Amino acid sequence: MLSEQTSLQAGLQQAQTELRQQEVAIATHEGEFNALQNSRRLLHQKIDTVMYEIQSLAAQEQEGTLKRAGAGAAGRANLKRGERILQQTVTEISAALEELRRSRDQATTSLTETKVAPSRQKSRFAPRSGNSSSPWNNGCRS
Repeated sequence: MLSEQTSLQAGLQQAQTELRQQEVAIATHEGEFNALQNSRRLLHQKIDTVMYEIQSLAAQEQEGTLKRAGAGAAGRANLKRGERILQQTVTEISAALEELRRSRDQATTSLTETKVAPSRQKSRFAPRSGNSSSPWNNGCRS
C-alpha cells in the first residue's frame, strides 16, 4: 500500500513537472508570437511609408520633367524621355514593392507557424486513449 502511494506521488510530481515545462513553453511561444505581430505591424507601417515616398518622388519627377520640357520639339523629346524615366522608376518601385510583399508573406507564414506550434505541442502531449503506458493509469487496466 505504501509502495503504491509512493509510486502515485512520484507519478504526480512528474506530471506536475511536465505541466510546468509545458506552461513555460507556451509562454515562450506567446512571447514569440507577440514579437512577430509587432514585427508584422512595423513592416506594414514601413510599406505605407515607402509607398508615400514613392508617390511623392514620382510627382516631383513629373513636375520637374514638365518644367524642363518647355515648348516645341525639344520639349516633346524631353517629355518622352521623362516618361521613360518615370516608367523605369515605376518598374523599379514595383520590384521593390513586390520584394516587400514577399517579406510580408514570409512574415505571415512564420506568424501562422508560430500560432499553430502550441496547438501541435498540446496535441503531442495529450493522453491517447488506450495507451496503457500513460503515467496516470500506472500500467493498470480497468
